Amino acid sequence: MRPIRRILLATDLTAACESAADVALEMASRFDAEVVVFHAYEAPAYVYPAVAVDALGETLEVSEDAAAAGVEALAARLRGRYARVRGVTGHGLARQEILAAITSLECDLVVMTTHGRSGLARALLGSVAELIVRSSPVPVVTVHPAPRTA
Repeated sequence: MRPIRRILLATDLTAACESAADVALEMASRFDAEVVVFHAYEAPAYVYPAVAVDALGETLEVSEDAAAAGVEALAARLRGRYARVRGVTGHGLARQEILAAITSLECDLVVMTTHGRSGLARALLGSVAELIVRSSPVPVVTVHPAPRTA
């Protein structure tokens, strides 16, 4: 088995990803590895012929800024528990961007949340985690979100 030096924490920046962050930090501390918090964002798919291109550019810029701020906030919070954490964003479909990040960032392991959708929700939304597990060139650890407490 090759050494684990860099762990990709793939996140959609929801509270459901907290359990995966805990697992990533635990594994990183055991392997003395870096954690890369990674979030992919997409430009809104709405296209209106009457909307100026500049307005769409502004929307993309807002998306970029929000993604970068969310990743940095999570990375900063995690750095409070483990020093070797950095944040990276990607622009495009999550499944494609995660697979590209694994290679470009030279990650040795992926940790991500599986939302556990089934039936119609899974058919409509797909399963990014399942696709990554099937396609990743490195091992993938999927983590169910912690149950919500009332």
